[in-house]
Amino acid sequence: MRFLERITYMMVIFGLIAVFAGGKDAIDLMKAPVDLYETDWDDLEDGMHVTGEIELVWDMVITETSTSNGVERESARYYAIPLLTEDKDSIRLDQLIAVRVNTKADYNTMEEILDETNDWWFDETGTVDYGMTSLPIEGVLHKMDDEEESYMREYAESCLIDPSDDVEDYYVPFVLEKMNKSRVIGLVAVGLILIVVGVILFIFTRKKIKEKESNMIYRPTTNPNVQRDYYAGDAANIYQPDAAYTNTTMPVYDSGSSNGSTAPQMWETDPNTGLSQEFLQRSAQENQPQSVEPQMDMGSNPLYGTRPDGDK
Repeated sequence: MRFLERITYMMVIFGLIAVFAGGKDAIDLMKAPVDLYETDWDDLEDGMHVTGEIELVWDMVITETSTSNGVERESARYYAIPLLTEDKDSIRLDQLIAVRVNTKADYNTMEEILDETNDWWFDETGTVDYGMTSLPIEGVLHKMDDEEESYMREYAESCLIDPSDDVEDYYVPFVLEKMNKSRVIGLVAVGLILIVVGVILFIFTRKKIKEKESNMIYRPTTNPNVQRDYYAGDAANIYQPDAAYTNTTMPVYDSGSSNGSTAPQMWETDPNTGLSQEFLQRSAQENQPQSVEPQMDMGSNPLYGTRPDGDK
């Protein structure tokens, strides 16, 4: 039971971790989505559920790494996605937003889109187009932390055509994190199941443990000279059966008591044998020699008369 109780603790802990890890994102992903390219980027907000089809990639601006067992590996990449404004004479960069991806397949797709974007942007013949490769994306907007924003700001400054322009007008202070909606919601669902099952099992095991403790009654001693009153569940009136043989004194309970709480009479034990003085005293009395009735002399038996001493 104790082992099962520890298992319930672990189930609840892992469930809470799963819920906290994906809980907010799961809630955000259940909101109505907005299209990235049909929304004014100045109206984007933290926690917004965003979908879109990425066809242009300006550059990779951040590489995220993690260390496991002393080995460093790439865990995510941030790509700058442009919002372009086109007029009759030119196409210009309006704003940038960072998109975070964390799978090798997405890395490869984003790199292909980046190459096609460069070929199109720097083409002078007018024969190269973009959009041959694209990446469908669904995710949640998160506000950039200080480190992420410092990298994005530095990259946006390098893209300024007019140095007098305000760099903060050229990037959105949010990261669009690509997510698998089914996986995130599934993770939270598994966490909730673990918590519910863990709590139910915990209540069940605690109930069983308490029942076992409340029903625990010690077997009475086999010594006929020791009388005790037993009451189920009353631990104060339950005496350990082997105590009479291990303790220096042996209690004798008053069986006439109505509640078994009468102060016990104590018999001292012999330090050499470990036996109670009462037992030794009773044994000594039983071992005393019994008086023997004198046998009748056949010579003076009245049935036969008196036999002469010389008559053998």
